[in-house]
Amino acid sequence: MSTTITFPDGNTLILPPGTTVSFTIPTNTPPVPPPVAEPSNDSVFIDGDLIRHRAPRTDDIWYARWNEDDKQFVANSVSYDSLSTFSSAHIARVRTDRSPRDNGWTSCDVLRNGLWVKCDTLR
Repeated sequence: MSTTITFPDGNTLILPPGTTVSFTIPTNTPPVPPPVAEPSNDSVFIDGDLIRHRAPRTDDIWYARWNEDDKQFVANSVSYDSLSTFSSAHIARVRTDRSPRDNGWTSCDVLRNGLWVKCDTLR
C-alpha cells in the first residue's frame, strides 16, 4: 500500500510501497504564525486556524483551515461543514479497509500558540 502525504499548501506526495524517505518534521512548530483574532461567540475556532487530522494507524496527515465567514473547514480546495466530515473524508480516502465514520472533535488537533491541542479541549 502506498503512503500519501498531504501538505498544508495542498501539495501531495505519494510514495510507492518499499520507498524509504528520511526527513525531520519539527514537533510543535507552527508552519504559519498563529492568528491574533479571538474566536467569535458561536465558534471555538479563530478564522484561519490550522487543523490537523492523522488517519488512524497510518502516517497520513491532512490539514485544513477554519474559514470563519463560511463557517467551514477547507482542505485541498474542498469545504467541510464539520470536523467529523473532514476527518471522515480523510479516513475514507486512505483507510478503505474500515468504516470512515469518525468523531473529528476527538481525532483532530488545532494549532494554538505554537502547540497542537485536541479540538475537544476547546469546547
